[in-house]
Parts: sequence; C-alpha cells; structure tokens
Amino acid sequence: MKRKLLYIIIGITLFGSCKQASEFYNPDATVSVKYKMPTDTIYYNKENEIFSDIRHLSNIDNYLIITQKSKDTLFQVLNMKNDSVVAGFGRVGHARNEFIATPRAVYCGRDKNGSPLLYVLDGLCTKTIDIEKSVEANECILTNIIKENVDRYFYNVYHIGDNSMFVYKRVSYKDARDAVYIAPQYYMMNGKTKFEWNIYPNIIAPEWTNMVDAAYSSDIWIKPNGSKAISVSNFIDIVNIFDFSTKKMLGVINPDCYTYDFIEQEGSESTIKEHLRYFNTSACVNDDCFIILKDGNLYKDIIGENDENRCSFIHLYDWNGQLQAAYMLDQNIIYIAYYDKKKRLYAVSSENKLYRYTLK
Repeated sequence: MKRKLLYIIIGITLFGSCKQASEFYNPDATVSVKYKMPTDTIYYNKENEIFSDIRHLSNIDNYLIITQKSKDTLFQVLNMKNDSVVAGFGRVGHARNEFIATPRAVYCGRDKNGSPLLYVLDGLCTKTIDIEKSVEANECILTNIIKENVDRYFYNVYHIGDNSMFVYKRVSYKDARDAVYIAPQYYMMNGKTKFEWNIYPNIIAPEWTNMVDAAYSSDIWIKPNGSKAISVSNFIDIVNIFDFSTKKMLGVINPDCYTYDFIEQEGSESTIKEHLRYFNTSACVNDDCFIILKDGNLYKDIIGENDENRCSFIHLYDWNGQLQAAYMLDQNIIYIAYYDKKKRLYAVSSENKLYRYTLK
C-alpha cells in the first residue's frame, strides 16, 4: 500500500518527463494529468457473494448489470436505488434470445426514445436487450440482432445509435511469422460514411517485438448516450477520449510516464521488462464522468504476487479529461461501476466478491 501511495504522490517518474512523440502518437489535443493525492482510503460498506463467476459490470440509469459465467443466468440485474436483485436472465443455448457462451463484450446504450439497452456480442452478431422489459418479464427480451461484417479477430465494433458504430481495430498483421505489424485504428461508421482518427501515424518497432501488442493494448468504454467513447491503455498511462459529434480525440496523458518513443528506442526485452508497468486495469462510464481503475505496479512485481496483498486506486474524470478526485480502495479490484446519484462505486475483487463503496 505504501508503494502505491508513493506512486500517486510523485507521479511515477520512471525516466524523467518526456513529451509524446508525434511520430507515434498524434491526438487532436492533449491534457496532462496532474495527479492528486488520494483524498482518503475508502473501505467497503457492503459485501455481496450471491453471484456466480463475475465477468463484467455495466450500469445505466438505476440498473447494475452483472455479467456472470452461468449457463442458466448470464445476467443479473441489481437495482442500485435499494441494492435489490430485480431480475436474472440470459441462458447459454441456440435460441434467438440465448447466447453461445458467456459474453466477452457487453456495454450499455439507449434506443431512439432514450430507453436503456444492453448490447451483447454473441458470436458474429450483436444482440440488443431491452433492459426494462427484460427486468419486468425476468427473461431476455431482444429488440434487434445485428450481424457484424468485420473480422472479429482484429476488430471490436460498438453500436452508438441508429446505423452508426465505433470500430477499434487492434494491432494487426498479414502474416504473424513476419513480425510486421499494422498500427491500431479507430474509426466511426455512419451508414456507408467512414471517419478515421489517425492517432498512430507510425507503429513502433522495438527490438523485443512481443512488446508491440502490449504497448497498444487498450479497452473501450462507450458513454451511455452514445456521444463519446474512451480508449484506456493498459501499459502506457494514456486515456483517449473520442467525441463523435466534433470528431475530435483528446489524449489524457501522464507526462511523467514512459512513452511509445521510449519503447521504440530502448526496446530490448530486458529493458522493457525492468520498467514495464500495469497502469490501468479497467474503467466505467456515466453520462457525467468516467472512472479509471488503476494499478501502477511494475509488471514484473505482479507476476506471482498474492492478489490479497494488493489494493487499487480509482481516478474520477469529467469528459473534458480533467481529474476530479482520486481514491485508494482497500481491496484488489478488477471491475467497477459507478452510481452517480448516490456516489456509490460497485467493485468486483479478484476473489469474485462484489463490494460497494461510497465516494466522499
């Protein structure tokens, strides 16, 4: 815990402050994060162990949707107003409203009338679930099944409204044996119209080629109203905010973190393994803010470490990339969701327990 507190206070000065090289990273604008010391260590005030193997948390309005590995009930819904379980639905099977396996991509959105939806990737299709009708019927009620027309191996597709989608294409290659990689791509499709953000003009080519995937490893979260998205890098301390109306991308960066150009220039296996950090674990989004779940430990120290001895941090941002608050949590957390009406953070630990925190 002391090691993590030091990380927040001094801001992880690994190699001295250095600017992002435009050769490898080119956002429309940047915000340099000025770290705040945690206002407090937050201790959980409620614990719940009734759920199966939890794989994801999603939230919209008063609903917390818990995705779990269970053949009979893939989704459980918690009413965050009173912390009561109000529904359980979604089975593994081959019917229209069933799923091939435990979903690996789940996110919330709204229909044209503003009603909450749950988007679930199921094989080569995305199924949209009417949350309110499903809760009322206690069974999975679909509104649509969208057939995806991209290679799911490299592409992640997120639907953000009628006939619109946000696409993330991760590091790719034509032949893995050649070790010739193509930089990640982010673009938006509105019907047949495509807009692409040219974030990575050139891809890094470190001596240790296995680092290429890790350097660009990112997770995507969609703002519930479908107007923005964030891309959270895991091993470089960067958050990208995409605005779908202005078509601008804001990079939220830690100026004291190593950068893509460092990995390019000092990219031997021994050097990278010595300095590589696991910065960002997960995130959650609301209409007014987003929260990044942070780790900050050296990756070499995490391997083989007992998770019970670790704790987590959260950073709360507004959608302009300004850091509003920082908290230390008393558990090692892997998934989070935030209920802003009551300032409650729901968090799943590495031991598969669901905790509730109240942010001050």
